[in-house]
Amino acid sequence: MIVETLKESLQRAGWIWGQNLAVDLRYGNGDAETLRRQTNEILAQKPDVVLAQGVVGATALQRATATVPVVFMMLQDPIGAGFVTSLSRPGGNLTGFTNFDFTLVGKWLQLLKELKPDVTRALALVNPDYPARLAAYTAELARVGPGLGIEARIAGIHNAEEIAQAITPSPGRPGVG
Repeated sequence: MIVETLKESLQRAGWIWGQNLAVDLRYGNGDAETLRRQTNEILAQKPDVVLAQGVVGATALQRATATVPVVFMMLQDPIGAGFVTSLSRPGGNLTGFTNFDFTLVGKWLQLLKELKPDVTRALALVNPDYPARLAAYTAELARVGPGLGIEARIAGIHNAEEIAQAITPSPGRPGVG
C-alpha cells in the first residue's frame, strides 16, 4: 500500500516509474545485515536520492553516506536517534518525517488492558541499538503502566533467539503471561 501510494503521488507530480523515474525497491525485512549490503549496492548505482523506511534502513544509509540525499519515513524519534538535529532544519543529508509519538506506547498498554482486563505484566520488545528510543519507551511504560496495574518492562532484542530468551521465565524473573 505504501509503495502504491508513493507511486501515485509521484505520478501526480509528473514523475512516472519506468519513464522519467528509475526506482529500485529493496526489502530488508528489518534485517540490519541485509540492509547494509543493499545500501552498498544502491549507493554504488549513484542515485540522486534514496527513500528509507524505518530505523534500520535509515541507520544503514546514515552510516554509509554523508552526501547522497536520504528521505526517511516511518522513523521513530529522528532527533533523539541522531538522524537529524531538528525537524525544521535537519542538517546533514537526511531529512524526512515521522508519524510516531512516544505517547503511543502508553496507548498500547491501555489497549492491552481493554482487550485483556486481567493483564498484570507486559513486555515490550525493542531494538536496543537506539538508546534514546529505548529510554523513551521505558519512560512511557513507567508513566502509564502503574496506573493501569501493569508491570511493564523492556527487553532489547535483535532476533528470534533473543525473543525466546526474553519471554522465558528464569530465577527471579517471571515469564510473560
